[in-house]
Amino acid sequence: MLKHHEYTAWISVDGQPLETYAVETSLATNEVACWVVSEAGKEFSVHCQDTSDTVADNIGAIVYIDGQGCRGGMFGHSEGWGTDHTVEISNVFVSDRISRPFVFSKVQLTDGDESTDTSSADLGQIQLRVCKVALGDFVDTSLPCLQTEHSNKAVAHCVGLGEEIMTPQTMMRKTQYIGQPLAIFTFKYRDRNLLEANGIIPLSAPSERWNRALRKIEEKLLRVFNMLYELTGELNELCRDRSLLKANANAPVPAPSKRRDQVLLKLEEMLLRVSNLAYEIMDELRELRRAISLRSEPS
Repeated sequence: MLKHHEYTAWISVDGQPLETYAVETSLATNEVACWVVSEAGKEFSVHCQDTSDTVADNIGAIVYIDGQGCRGGMFGHSEGWGTDHTVEISNVFVSDRISRPFVFSKVQLTDGDESTDTSSADLGQIQLRVCKVALGDFVDTSLPCLQTEHSNKAVAHCVGLGEEIMTPQTMMRKTQYIGQPLAIFTFKYRDRNLLEANGIIPLSAPSERWNRALRKIEEKLLRVFNMLYELTGELNELCRDRSLLKANANAPVPAPSKRRDQVLLKLEEMLLRVSNLAYEIMDELRELRRAISLRSEPS
């Protein structure tokens, strides 16, 4: 978590705050900056809390994603804050009844010149600005979609939007900043491997890296088992239909096809071999995981 005066800010994934690294504070600009690890496909929320005893009605927190203003909330109003004076922003509204959550995504590179990509300077940053604001008229809740195509090759992740979610009808109000920000919290997010390579975060222990790799392999194997299950079902259905045709004396029975029988037999053999191989791999993975738990370094 980051803190400046009475304000605290953090980003959460799966309900847990992300750990912050290399925190830097500038009292001259009221800015606190840090690095956080992003994981593609993970939804996240941005939080800001006013820890003072009394909360002013005209203080708000506004979220900027990759340089683009998204939305915010007021500490002293019923909209966007709870009993602990915390603003939580986890989505944007694309209409008055539909929202889409923030999600870390992989950058889709374009062939354009990096100098023409106006978002490059702020790409890879989530910024939270605490300001005095004046509330104006109610406005349209829809916002432009976050940009996921960039020519900047220095980052691997950006922020995209998840699936649409139906919400109660929502009204938003236009705001105008008053004076300079009271606090600016900047979270620079990057892929773990990139942060490790640049020495910003410590290298993971060998066992941790292996465990991450093992989990990915196990997920892929699970998908393979599901595919095998579906293929087996289709093969059984094909064989059953063929048997019913042969058993029905009134129905025309197609001429025997030696080639078709050979194909079916070959498919059955292939499914059996792949299934046995998958089980062998699972057994090897269990042995490797057991070895990793006993020693952190390979022999």
